[in-house]
Amino acid sequence: MISESARVALGISPWDASDYIKCQKDIDAFMEVMFADGDPGEMMDALKVVIKALERMKNANNENTQNESIYEKYIQNNNPTIYDSISTLDTLGYTLTVVPKKINYKIEEEKEEEHEDNHEDNHIKASQAERLTA
Repeated sequence: MISESARVALGISPWDASDYIKCQKDIDAFMEVMFADGDPGEMMDALKVVIKALERMKNANNENTQNESIYEKYIQNNNPTIYDSISTLDTLGYTLTVVPKKINYKIEEEKEEEHEDNHEDNHIKASQAERLTA
């Protein structure tokens, strides 16, 4: 990583993703990508970037919206809670949904199929045993 003094000496501006978010479509695309892996750190960073972009857009339009409280919770809070995250997502018009991972689902499906096969095998064995003892 380049030092702050070297960056300034070279005339390099710090890169900020929020500078490239200009509309709701940009926010939606950014959130989708940042939440895709399910990495909590990336999710928190994404919320901060979106809030910063919204704050910048609000200031550019001289608007006074409810995003100020979101700004306080996320940008100024070093350790937002899961409640803060869900509340912020809700305020931004998103919902957090929990879905099973495909890999876990396949494992469960295989176990269920195996269980059904074992159950069927046990039923056949019991029927055969009844015939032999009769």
